[in-house]
Amino acid sequence: MAIYDVAIRGGRVVDGAGNPWFYSDIGVRHGKIARIGSISASDADNVIDAGGLVVCPGFIDLHTHSDVTVLADGDAQSKVRQGVTLDVIGESNSVGPVVGPAADEYREEQRLRSGVDVTWTDFTGYFQQLIRQGTSINIASSVAPQQIRRAVVGFDDRAAGPDELQQMNSLVVQAMEQGAVGLSAAWHSGGPEYVDELIEMAVVANQHGGYYGTHVGSEGFDIGTELDKTFQIARASGI
Repeated sequence: MAIYDVAIRGGRVVDGAGNPWFYSDIGVRHGKIARIGSISASDADNVIDAGGLVVCPGFIDLHTHSDVTVLADGDAQSKVRQGVTLDVIGESNSVGPVVGPAADEYREEQRLRSGVDVTWTDFTGYFQQLIRQGTSINIASSVAPQQIRRAVVGFDDRAAGPDELQQMNSLVVQAMEQGAVGLSAAWHSGGPEYVDELIEMAVVANQHGGYYGTHVGSEGFDIGTELDKTFQIARASGI
């Protein structure tokens, strides 16, 4: 019986820790690296010749929009063939919460874009469906404040009231407790109009170990203003 399920032989190993690359074989057993060192081809059920190639940890794509498309195509070949093994989703919209005034529009938008019926209402439901269907890559998701806002305020162009802001913060808590890794805001050019709301939600994300990220709306004349608002939110929220 072979010792390893897969042996990757003769590649340049880059360990991702900043160390110089080195030539080595890698033995994989039960989906995990079991040995880094010389391995005989006879010791593995499958052998991959990595001569002339680099063997390294999978890449992390920090800005993606594969939230629902990964359910439409779990193979995710467009990512895997580029070496991406982790997608961070939730950059403009997020997979939850799908409740409130904007829920039906979100479901219809995803159905038209990806052919996927959105049956979940929160992060737990989404992750459960992802596990049931399976995917070749790992997924981490932030929660989008605009998704939170639409769930409570809808599409009204106005500041949230005190009760609405409390509901929004509660939805951020729920998302973080269900596995979201942070808060990621997408802005129009010039930055968000309701900065105080973002600060409140970023405080909540920070309290649950999450990060705050900004998807800027412009790379032109407004970039300075947008960066100033980003720093304001980060400082005020303690992130």
